[in-house]
Amino acid sequence: MQQNKRDFSVIKRRILQYLELKGITKYAFYRDTGTTNGVLSQPNGISEENLLRFLSYYNDVNPIWLLTGEGEILLTKTPKFLIKSNDKNFDKE
Repeated sequence: MQQNKRDFSVIKRRILQYLELKGITKYAFYRDTGTTNGVLSQPNGISEENLLRFLSYYNDVNPIWLLTGEGEILLTKTPKFLIKSNDKNFDKE
């Protein structure tokens, strides 16, 4: 009988790629985010709750990259919507 094997979730692969880049172990990921041990080793998808835990704790990851694979892994610039309009004096220093 042939089993229906499913490849690892693309998002899980990207999370693992991020963790490797940052030198973070799976154990540290589980401990820091409160995600159940073994989630990243299972070949199924990742729940919305676990995805939100990851994004909340590791806030330097680029969510566009995580979801689409486009752009840089890490956020390197402050998005324009986060810069207040009254910060016009910032460039003058």
